[in-house]
Amino acid sequence: MTEKSAFFKDAFLWSWDGYPAVSFSTKKAIALLAPGQFWMPVDALDVRHTAKVITTGQHHFKEEFAALYEPPVETAADWYYDMNPHQDLLSLYWSTEA
Repeated sequence: MTEKSAFFKDAFLWSWDGYPAVSFSTKKAIALLAPGQFWMPVDALDVRHTAKVITTGQHHFKEEFAALYEPPVETAADWYYDMNPHQDLLSLYWSTEA
């Protein structure tokens, strides 16, 4: 998946069962399932229905996961922020409880 194929309005950063995850739509999501691994496709519906959205975006996503997962998490967080730095306004209207 390229950056251009992901519609930002559907992109969210998640804490999915303790794993960093990014969803691109209701049908596409990726997660890091272990440190040192590559992003892997995962069940997007499960992510969207059971995970906690990281509503404060880039900085909290990095704080929560960067120490263990390092560069892949930092890159994903920066990509998220660079696409639209105002996306986090959604946090005003989105529940953060899983």
